[in-house]
Amino acid sequence: MKINFDQKLIGVEGKPLLVEAPSEQFPEGKAWTLRDAIITSIRTALPGDDALDPLKKFELGAIGMAMFKGLDITVEQVGIVKDRIGKAFLGGEAVYAAWVCIEGENAPADAPVANPPES
Repeated sequence: MKINFDQKLIGVEGKPLLVEAPSEQFPEGKAWTLRDAIITSIRTALPGDDALDPLKKFELGAIGMAMFKGLDITVEQVGIVKDRIGKAFLGGEAVYAAWVCIEGENAPADAPVANPPES
């Protein structure tokens, strides 16, 4: 699946999500990209990762390598990335923004849909 990993994560207000907790890799005020979200989710040790099969850990590294080389990732790898992002980021806004970058404007079929306010 061809994905533009350099897409900025756009928040609910229509503005790029900015780094709020700076680090050497992510200076304060930098706009988060899909690449940033994926690499953070791969590098973050999540609950249960200690029990992951070594091949699954290798797969995470392979996804990161493919992303940096600009290669396509498989549909299965997209699922892995979405799962990792969903678990690594506590805020729904970042998860939503990353998934939109991956899937386009289509929300997952089983996601709740916001109702417009009544007039």
